[in-house]
Amino acid sequence: MLPAFLVEPTPLGHAGPPATVSLVRRPRLWLLLILLLSLWLRLPKLTAPLQQDEYGPLYAVAERAGAPPGLTPPPSAPLVPVAGWDEVRARSVLPYGITNPLPVYHYLLYAVVQLLPITEWALRLPSLLAGLGCVVAVYVLGRWLAGPTAGLAGALLTAVEPMQVAVSTMARPYALANLACVLSFLALIGVLYGRRPGAVAAAGLGLGGAVALIAWMNPVLLLVGAAHAALVAYWLLTRARTEPRAGLCVRGLGLGLAGVVAVLLVWPLLGYLGAVSRFYAAHRDYLIWFGPSNLMFWSIFVYKHNSTFLVAGLIGVVVAGLERARCKVREAARRAAAGVPAAKEAKVLAPPTEPSSQPSEATPGARGSRVLLWLGLCWLVLPQVAAVVLYYVNDQSTYLSRYYSYTPLGGICVLAYLAARMPSAGTQLTVTAALALATGLWGLRQDSRGTVLTTGTQPSAIARKLDELEDQGLLRPDDVLLFRSGFLEADFLPGAIPPANRDHIERLTTTPVTTLYVARTPRPIIPLSFSHYRSERDWTPLGPFYRQRRWFYGPELAAKLRPHDRFWFVSGNRPDFLACFLPWLADSLKSELRVSVIRPTTRVQFDVPVGLKPSDPIKGLHDRPAADFAYPILIERKSPRGASDP
Repeated sequence: MLPAFLVEPTPLGHAGPPATVSLVRRPRLWLLLILLLSLWLRLPKLTAPLQQDEYGPLYAVAERAGAPPGLTPPPSAPLVPVAGWDEVRARSVLPYGITNPLPVYHYLLYAVVQLLPITEWALRLPSLLAGLGCVVAVYVLGRWLAGPTAGLAGALLTAVEPMQVAVSTMARPYALANLACVLSFLALIGVLYGRRPGAVAAAGLGLGGAVALIAWMNPVLLLVGAAHAALVAYWLLTRARTEPRAGLCVRGLGLGLAGVVAVLLVWPLLGYLGAVSRFYAAHRDYLIWFGPSNLMFWSIFVYKHNSTFLVAGLIGVVVAGLERARCKVREAARRAAAGVPAAKEAKVLAPPTEPSSQPSEATPGARGSRVLLWLGLCWLVLPQVAAVVLYYVNDQSTYLSRYYSYTPLGGICVLAYLAARMPSAGTQLTVTAALALATGLWGLRQDSRGTVLTTGTQPSAIARKLDELEDQGLLRPDDVLLFRSGFLEADFLPGAIPPANRDHIERLTTTPVTTLYVARTPRPIIPLSFSHYRSERDWTPLGPFYRQRRWFYGPELAAKLRPHDRFWFVSGNRPDFLACFLPWLADSLKSELRVSVIRPTTRVQFDVPVGLKPSDPIKGLHDRPAADFAYPILIERKSPRGASDP
């Protein structure tokens, strides 16, 4: 048995029009206005400095021509596309330094930079177009299942939903994957409810291609298959008994065709996915995020990721209830004034119908709105439930909003259903406006970004600060830049990355300061490990810190640092990282260090002796606010080089 809200003709126990009645005039014009709103919300973000996650794709498709190895390139070195498609594939080494044999997203970006200048907006253009495509696709999905009102409400909410705005202005594949998810549901609806065998077969081909595209963008997103399976189960419970045997065969063949197409298209990736899985299995003790996996931990994650839907849904239900109550009061007053008998109440309350707005037989018909509701609930909930289950079963934390930014689209379907079920055009407009306003305003809060949707970086500011230091005469020709990479792969250099790709990974880790944003004068640069691994056994006065007993903090890095006397740590605002790195550096150089935090008007200095432990406090570091370390940090030997070196 299905829940009552999926089988009753109207939700919430109120009378209302059939879901297929259209109370919207000229929906295509409204859709155009919504697309313009979408573009207006996204355009200002297109030219913002790149985020950390966007440098991997940039490295795969572009480089500074003629830049000397081991130095930051000067602005005069042109930023150009890499040599060819094979080079794009060779540079596609994320994650874990494993070459991707089919980097579809990078191939797309490479085609873009062949035609357009290599800028932030050009790199983000495919995501922008995919984000606008999501608006249109959600409109089509809502209109198919519940009429133009649901379609326009879904399109408007997609336009203003904060995660959709964010991912459609990132040079990452998530917006394209989100579009593929919507298209996969459109194709699945075509398979399950298509009228002609040819249309069902075409929908099956589209479903297989959409699923394959999801896998090419990011295999983690394939958890949307749980929602696909739930939609098939719903169809079996509601339509299979009345479907002719021939129809059942056609739809079964359509689903089978989708599966065959998806497997054939994803097959070239299976070896690559296996290599990634084997790397993870070999280093799972390091890769597992040691978070407090208790109820409160997951409650916070789930709340943040779904906060926009929860807030908008609560406000929408309240507004819908008030609107329905207002309509009932007004209608009761009208009946009393007109002396209309209570027996005629149903005829007075019933809104006019529009026969032309009824769906074709290719759609789920009068049950369309209930299909939209079921689809939205499964789309919103099931992939997230699967992610939590995988974490507990496999100890693998993949519950990041960047991977599940498609699930809010399921919540949008639920909210669109709510708006479309209102009994009049006025109430539909009021509820839709309330939902859109709540969604847009909630986007101003950090909670609306979910959990690790975006990652910050400061390369443009670093380049400016280095130029300022040079203008002030503080930089010497032989000074070395130490750049703490934001890529996890830096933690596995040089001991675990496949030897053929170590050079690519090392160059990729410095991409933020060697591509779009560079200082005037070339400087030697040495990448440092990301070192994100935390353990309760490793404590300093600032809390649980980085474990250094890993490959990158070893003899090879020490050998690179030992010939130099002065280092500029330019990543900024990481006193916790410095609390572990500075004692290791002093021991490796066998010299006490003088550390200077260069602020606009002052200079703060402290010393780091040899032989400190991570648990020992460092005066000047632990007793200063973290904001002080957003400025460039100069690290100097206090002993002359060679005096204590072996």
